[in-house]
Amino acid sequence: MAKLYPAKLGNHVKSMAERRFHEECRRLPDDFVAMFGLSLFPRAGSEAEADVIIGDTTWGYLVVEIKGGAIEFDRETGTWYSTSLNGKRHEIKDPVRQAQDNAHAIERKLKTDPRTSNIQYRFGWAVAFPDVSISGNQQVGPIPRERIIDSNDLRHLETRLGQIERQLGAPKWNDVASGKKAVDALVEVLCPAVRLPVDLSRVIDEIEGGISRLTEAQVNILTALEQQKEALISGCAGSGKTFLAMIKAQQFYEQGLSVLLTCFNRPLADWIKPELHTRIRSSTGNLPDLLRLEVGTFHSLCRSLAARAGLNEIASQLDPRRFGRDDPQWAEALTKAAERLGPQFDAIIVDEGQDFDELWWVPLDLLRRKNGAFYIFYDDNQRLYSAKRCWPIGGPSYLLPQSVRFTRPIHDMVVKLYQGRTPNPPDVPGPEPRIYLGGGISENPKLLSQVLHEFFVERHLSPRDFVILTPLAGKSQLSEGKRVGNYILTWDPRNVKENGRHVLVSSIWRFKGLERPGVVLAEIEVLGGWGWDAPVRTALLYTGMSRARAILTVLGGQPEWFESIEAEALSPDKERSLATVIAQIEGGVEPSRRESDANASDVSNGGPDEDEHPDKDEIEPKDEVESSVSRSDHGPDARPHETQSAPEPVTSPNNVSYAVLREFPGEAWLDNPGVQAAINAGLAARIDSPPGLLMPASGAALPTGPYLGIEKVARLPFSQHAWFVRVIRKT
Repeated sequence: MAKLYPAKLGNHVKSMAERRFHEECRRLPDDFVAMFGLSLFPRAGSEAEADVIIGDTTWGYLVVEIKGGAIEFDRETGTWYSTSLNGKRHEIKDPVRQAQDNAHAIERKLKTDPRTSNIQYRFGWAVAFPDVSISGNQQVGPIPRERIIDSNDLRHLETRLGQIERQLGAPKWNDVASGKKAVDALVEVLCPAVRLPVDLSRVIDEIEGGISRLTEAQVNILTALEQQKEALISGCAGSGKTFLAMIKAQQFYEQGLSVLLTCFNRPLADWIKPELHTRIRSSTGNLPDLLRLEVGTFHSLCRSLAARAGLNEIASQLDPRRFGRDDPQWAEALTKAAERLGPQFDAIIVDEGQDFDELWWVPLDLLRRKNGAFYIFYDDNQRLYSAKRCWPIGGPSYLLPQSVRFTRPIHDMVVKLYQGRTPNPPDVPGPEPRIYLGGGISENPKLLSQVLHEFFVERHLSPRDFVILTPLAGKSQLSEGKRVGNYILTWDPRNVKENGRHVLVSSIWRFKGLERPGVVLAEIEVLGGWGWDAPVRTALLYTGMSRARAILTVLGGQPEWFESIEAEALSPDKERSLATVIAQIEGGVEPSRRESDANASDVSNGGPDEDEHPDKDEIEPKDEVESSVSRSDHGPDARPHETQSAPEPVTSPNNVSYAVLREFPGEAWLDNPGVQAAINAGLAARIDSPPGLLMPASGAALPTGPYLGIEKVARLPFSQHAWFVRVIRKT
């Protein structure tokens, strides 16, 4: 079957003669290609349209002019006429002149285009009158019969085309392969497939303008809190928390107060500091007084104030590589500095409050002067952070109601991984995020190069507007100086220039709090491997995707990673039950099934008396326990992974123990017999592959031997990664 362009004529083609000719061309063999209604521009300022150009891989090409209706030629005036079926007669253009002019216009075009300039084509022209039948060799006006295709010829179009081609001469190529190559080039020149992408640089400018307007409007929240000395301000990623923290610091500074603005992430602090200085200088006309304005991470604050307080030995030892960022020595050092220096700030503003350890609030509060202000901005995503935080200030939390940092499509992606009060979506349209599911650049090493080429070459965007984020850091294959196509990867933002070849790479965690118009998440496929549990994967995707303002591309991953999943939270009853169980195990007492709710509540507050035992329903509220015992407990028809009623308790200490089932692998997980029991019991449905690690809880020994099953009691309140379970050995 011949290839037709277009495959189907549009409604704008009213001529039934052209439609009939199009249908007959469809029946030609696959040696032929037919292109209909091509616009030609033979000379500057002029234009024409070729009704059909027929390419034949065994010969060359024909330019055919189609005229419908009854045809007549007035030899006295040289005028052509067509009469429609309803009897209307009208003048038409000279079909011979049209066909000849179009044929020569195409010839000139092919000779000047580099794709066809070296190809020798045989070509000619013909005229089709699909609505008339010509008897014998009758000439129609000046047109010889051998150049005409009438209604009878149309029924045998392949034969008629062959007759016209033989009359015009032999082909100029010797084999079918050369002919196919020549016709393919003919199509590319005369009927090219064109894709003109949207000018993303213009789109980004419009998006940035819309985001800026939304962000400025969010400042109204601070206006409403002007009389508040203390405030907790929460919101999801993209709600403008960092911007508002910076504006609040500026407001306090311009009121003549001494201000501390601190956060967790160093790159974020490195961005905030010059940005805040610029805003203050633009507003006041003066450089900020650095004696009244301190901006930095909590850890840099610890070092600087310890040195200022004369605690030089302590300051010299404070190194994250030595202690780790959550080591208590940081808070201890800042506490000693605060006690020696006394209160230093009239206002303290904390960004990324969800990442601050509870121990850090003590020295920070010591640095606040009497009646000083304390503002904390934090992410309230309950999927990632515990809802039960200990803040240094009281009162309600004020919610930022609007997503302001990114477009509506990116907002819709990010909120799938957010649990809390969903913010109002931004009224800022933009391109849909693109997710390349599967093995990412591990499976297709050229994928990143193709994406960068599209953005920077085809879309004319600047590498300075983009960042490549990875869940890996030192182990990433996106190493410093690596060439990806025509571009060079760098982890140093100073190397990225406006029109340069360097593209910034960062780990997702390190880039937390920062943003770019365009973000490419790479190496995401590794999140399906060992060592990555679901909550960590969710946190990385939530943080990484929310760094993009306008354009988001994700390389790698599975569909379910990007879907909404209802988060599981511990109820107060479960928390009390868990505290009861842990307390009794630590005391060496096996929990029995009889005690009041009040006693269980007392246990969670202060521990039970040795002769008091919690009630069975308090330990495992029936409607909240997921049972994962073996099929022998429920019969052969029990469906795996389905919530079942708990089996009768086995109270013998010889065959029951309690453990923690972690949802990520440990070094010795393969050696632990409880792992296979968890798999057999169906508990592996709740955890990622590989299945988790069973660890004895609070020093209790795990029973050995074949297992009857494992029951989940409750998720641990201090971790989203672990379950407290009962392990039952078969007697």
